[in-house]
Amino acid sequence: MAMMLDEYLAFARGEEGDEPSPFDLGTLVQEIASSFGPHVPVSGPGSLAARGRPLALKRAITNLVSNALKYASHARITLVNGPHWAEVIVDDDGPGIPPERFEEAFRPFSRLDEARSQNASGSGLGLTLARDTARMHGGDVRLAHSPLGGLRAILRIPH
Repeated sequence: MAMMLDEYLAFARGEEGDEPSPFDLGTLVQEIASSFGPHVPVSGPGSLAARGRPLALKRAITNLVSNALKYASHARITLVNGPHWAEVIVDDDGPGIPPERFEEAFRPFSRLDEARSQNASGSGLGLTLARDTARMHGGDVRLAHSPLGGLRAILRIPH
């Protein structure tokens, strides 16, 4: 928890040292999925040109996948190339969150539903950091119900 808090504070102060640059979002997503082993499949374009802070986005997407796997037995990532934006969609098959509590989940240190918290550790900053990072890039993160039965987190950034 201390490490995530330090990272969040550095992010908030703009001390990350991660400068905006061109990068391949498809490759970044594949690297993130691979770091979780073979249990996180990725679909969508294998290559997607983007511009932004790749380290910050890597941390944000990693937080979304890690969050999904804390509460579910399966997660998957879908990369979508829109006309002026890219989406990284993380779906899980966990217990989900009621729609009326989606926004509450983004509050720092927020821990919601007991079903999602019973076996989970964490700081309660993962969704906050992911949303702040997306907004820093001119995008956002929103939550929805997943077709897998759990939660869907959608990180959208312009490209």
